Order: sequence, then structure tokens, then C-alpha cells
Amino acid sequence: MRDRLPGRSSERRSVETGQPGPDADDRHDTAAGKHTAIATADIMAARGSSGVIGSAAGQVARAIGMDILRGTIAPGQKLPAEEDILARFSVSRTVLREALKILEAKGMVKSKTRIGTVVRDRHSWNFFDSDVLAWKIDTGLDAALLQTLREARLAVEPFAARLAAERATHADMAEMAESVRLMREAVGDRHLFAQADLRFHRAVAAASGNFVLGSFAAVIETALVCATLLLPLEDASLRTEAVNRHEDLLKTIARRETERAALLMSDMINFGAAVGEVPLPQAEASEA
Repeated sequence: MRDRLPGRSSERRSVETGQPGPDADDRHDTAAGKHTAIATADIMAARGSSGVIGSAAGQVARAIGMDILRGTIAPGQKLPAEEDILARFSVSRTVLREALKILEAKGMVKSKTRIGTVVRDRHSWNFFDSDVLAWKIDTGLDAALLQTLREARLAVEPFAARLAAERATHADMAEMAESVRLMREAVGDRHLFAQADLRFHRAVAAASGNFVLGSFAAVIETALVCATLLLPLEDASLRTEAVNRHEDLLKTIARRETERAALLMSDMINFGAAVGEVPLPQAEASEA
């Protein structure tokens, strides 16, 4: 069966990425314990990036990458024969080879002489890569993945907030203040709210003065966008509380209260989880 690349299907797709776009009513699927509607298009649009997925090679890389992430092609297994992949996607060998280069650069596959292209062990997959992480989310944003993303944020962002309280300049704080203003104005527009929220957290990271923290950007920003898009922002009081929490953190940074800044950032992350995420099922939680 052939996979149709963007532009060959009547399915509604995002202008930015060519991927299916979610309906607002599908934002939560609590019965299944999954958030199925956040897709690559949502994440990339909020982050202001289209990644590599817009090209034909990128689309093929995405499809094969998602097969790997789903476990359809397991670590240690060879990819299907070149002729089979070409028939599946109706692309040229040049496009396929470029797609395999993309996957190899992301640590997902390795070409072996006289063997073929083999899926690498999971620990080699680069989840710091924004595409890989977005593809993983596209395979199913369940409670366990949300918890993993939240833990990554808790490991990095409170420390960044502490450093920001030590080092933020007037320009840094002006950027945070502008972000808070934009969050307040983004009434009724979930994606504008997510963009403004992301702008705030980027400003905090920049104010930390630690350039190494930028290496975590793909994970942290993707996790942040997911958390923000899952918030029930139609609730005016909850939306106001979310904005107020950001404003309180800004004021704390301005007062140079380092420990409180770290605490407020942790509380902010956990607040988003409490009101926006589906909890782990009891049996699953007890196994963790």
C-alpha cells in the first residue's frame, strides 16, 4: 500500500508543515487516556519552525521515523528493501537516500556494508532533535510521555529561573513583560497564547546567561508547547491564573529572589500538569 505524501490527499493539512491539523473539539481524548490532537503542525507552528518535514525527503523520513518510534521496525531490524520503500512512497532514489541521511543524522538508523540500513538502539535516538520529539508525540501523546516531558522541564527550567534572577538585564525583563502582555491579549486563541508563553520561557532561558541550556531547547520547548496547548484555556479564571503565575515569576526575577524564582517555575510546571494532563491510570502508575 502506498503512502500519499502531502499535496496528494484531500485531508485537511497545516499550511506550515503539510501535516493533518487537529480540530479544537479533539484536543483531549480522556476516555482513552491520550491527547491525540497535538501534532507536529501544532508544535512547529508555536515554535516558529517547520523543521525538515516540509520536503519530500523529510516526509519520507518522518514516515519511516514514526514506524521506528511505534516499534513497527524494531531496533536491530533492517529497513524494508529499497524497492519496497520506493514503491510505498512513489519517490526517486535520490529522495529516499536523502531521507535516510536525515534519519541517520538523528541517530535512528545506520547504514551497514553488505547488510543494509538497520535501526539503531533506542538510546542512540536523538530526542534533543525537535523533529524526533515531534514525531514521537505524533505517535500518541499519552500520560507516560507527558510525564517524561514534564520531568525534563523540571530538571532544567527551575535552575534557569534561578540564574535569571541573578543575571537578568532590563532588556530581558522587558521581553518577559511583553510576553505576559501578549498572553493576556491572546483570549480565545490557543496558539497565540502558546506562542506568547513560549516567548516568556525563552526569555527566562536567555536571561540565565548559560548558553549550554540552549542545547535543551527542543525538548523543553516541545514539552512546554504540549503543556500549554493542553490547558483548558476556555476557562477564563484558569487562563488568568496561568498568566498571573508568569507575572509573579517576572516580579520575583526582578527582585533577584533566586530560590523563590526556582520554586515558582517548578510550581508553574506542575500547575500545568495538574489542570491539563490526563493522569496515569492507577495500574500503570503503580508499576512506575
